[in-house]
Amino acid sequence: MKTKQNAHVLSSSSEAPRLRDADLTTLNDLERHLWGAAHIITGPIDAFDYKTYIFPILFFKRVGDKIMKITRKQHV
Repeated sequence: MKTKQNAHVLSSSSEAPRLRDADLTTLNDLERHLWGAAHIITGPIDAFDYKTYIFPILFFKRVGDKIMKITRKQHV
């Protein structure tokens, strides 16, 4: 059964659904929603535990940057 709310999803016409301004999500809303979802999954993270996640990411980022720099020098 089609409802008024999801009729545009179920319609078989080739015309794109028209969205109202009220249907659009702002970047702020999206960020808030994603942060809330991440907080639900992980729970509050202590500052000490946060370092456990961040330091490996920074390390691998640095290694990747160095590899890219060396690779570029070899191709020049």
